[in-house]
Amino acid sequence: MKTLLITLGLLLLNSSFCSAIAPINDDIIKEAQSYGKINSVSTFTDFISPWTSYEENAQKLDDSTEYANIYTPFLLVAADAREKSLNGQTISLVDSQKALQPYLGYLTFRVVLFGSTPHFSESIKCVLKTNQNTIDFYQSSPAEVTKTPWYPNQPLYMSKQYFYFLDNQMDLDAPSTLIVNTADKREHKFYFNLPDIS
Repeated sequence: MKTLLITLGLLLLNSSFCSAIAPINDDIIKEAQSYGKINSVSTFTDFISPWTSYEENAQKLDDSTEYANIYTPFLLVAADAREKSLNGQTISLVDSQKALQPYLGYLTFRVVLFGSTPHFSESIKCVLKTNQNTIDFYQSSPAEVTKTPWYPNQPLYMSKQYFYFLDNQMDLDAPSTLIVNTADKREHKFYFNLPDIS
């Protein structure tokens, strides 16, 4: 009986802990839907700012500052609700649960980098450092490289890429740093305090 009570206590404690990849329940889905609806009129940059980390050596924050976003279950549901709200569509619990399905088991990051050549982000290397552990990404999307809106002024090119990490390799109780090395021999670091991100 004592073991059962301890187990139940740990489960309750664990289910109330809201972190980057904590299991999501119906109440959290409803909260995320509400966030998406309320903030549907915000710019996407403002909407996603709680899940954004700017490159740690950035001298200023403007359109040419490199950044990374962490796509948590909360954000995925909120983004789906925001899009549906903008399009006048109904937002249902079932649709939100379906929006999460492709991402189950992963912690997803989107990285936006800038460079001088269209090939600067080829042969990209990406790891996540937590405590003393270094975790390689499980899979990634191909880099989408485009000219910047201010081309031919520097930086000339922008790269957007998604990196997927297996969530069972993550330490949710510690901050993490996403480290991206690009073909132009630059290292880009993005700090995420995972326990504080919903």
